[in-house]
Amino acid sequence: NNLLKYPRVYFKGGSAATCGGDVTKLRELEAIVKSHGGKVLKSTSGASHLIVADTTNSTTEEDEEKDDDEREEYCRTIERHGKQVLVHWWYYPDSYDSCMKDTEVDGEPPPPPPEPKPPRIVTTRWIRDTETFNEWMNEYDYEPDDSSSSVGGGGGGGG
Repeated sequence: NNLLKYPRVYFKGGSAATCGGDVTKLRELEAIVKSHGGKVLKSTSGASHLIVADTTNSTTEEDEEKDDDEREEYCRTIERHGKQVLVHWWYYPDSYDSCMKDTEVDGEPPPPPPEPKPPRIVTTRWIRDTETFNEWMNEYDYEPDDSSSSVGGGGGGGG
């Protein structure tokens, strides 16, 4: 019964370095993964996701103090159906995807990207937002911008 595959995560370096050296934050993230059915691994071997530090500061205290009307939201077009487009809202789960008039959205749907080889590299925010929305988030929203997130870096099973 393998219909739903839960993430098997490895924290880059296998340590609190992923959380700025904060062991308490690491333990919180590990607990979130486990509470949603995922597994925390001791090496990259068998990992579906490699968790790296969130260097974008994408959830700042200033952002959290803004009410919903003040936050900027971004979406990407997924599909076009006549004059309607299906959009995915960044940093929201796929269940929030919605249809809109094509005049309300810029851009055409991009060609589907090739499926990346495991492990998927995502930032710690992917786990925090999973807890917030109580469902696993779309990995594409959480891919790090820099190239310093290679699989091998810092111990574990390297790869």
